[in-house]
Amino acid sequence: MSSSNKAILIGNLGAKPEVKIFENGESICRFSLATNSSWKDKKTNTWREQTQWHQIVLRDEYLVDLAKRRLTKGTKVYVEGAIETRTWENLEGQTVHTVEIVLRKFRGEMKVLSGGIHQSDLVSGWPKPADSPMRNLDDDIPF
Repeated sequence: MSSSNKAILIGNLGAKPEVKIFENGESICRFSLATNSSWKDKKTNTWREQTQWHQIVLRDEYLVDLAKRRLTKGTKVYVEGAIETRTWENLEGQTVHTVEIVLRKFRGEMKVLSGGIHQSDLVSGWPKPADSPMRNLDDDIPF
């Protein structure tokens, strides 16, 4: 039997992302993402809203670079990644567990939804629409 570990969220950043660069040149980016749900309370006949906070971790160099350039507090983003639990010991010696949505290379996706796409945000080597391979086909099709 197969299984899947995927979370898909659309929400707004709670603060500017934090980027850390390691000695080996790799980088990681962390930010908190707020998602909201609303419903009508049947007892009071009023609308209610609830905000959930999610910890997002980018471990893909391209996404980290995109986050550094485009994300700030309030930016709306789409993220798709794996749900992972991280455990560590805090300064008081207590064990702490954190649930994170982790976007790794080839196993995560992020799209900036509030704002236009800049040409510099495209992955180098990807064809631009004008460079489509279909562009150079002959129009002498007999049907």
